[in-house]
Amino acid sequence: MTIVFNYTNCKVHVKYLKQVNNSNNWYYVRRIPDDLHHHYSKKDKRIVLSTKTSNKVEASRKAIQINQKIEDE
Repeated sequence: MTIVFNYTNCKVHVKYLKQVNNSNNWYYVRRIPDDLHHHYSKKDKRIVLSTKTSNKVEASRKAIQINQKIEDE
């Protein structure tokens, strides 16, 4: 999932960012590939982490940081 934020001079595309129902906060949501599922102790096949902010600019920064950390693993 890619969220697009339109600003005056540019568009920002952020992957894996979602707002969950009943919450103003943005969440990082990403599917765990089947071949890596055994590395995670989750029953759900998704990684869901809160960015702990309702500000979409700050949430975008945090989602990119979270994604980089997961990719580095």
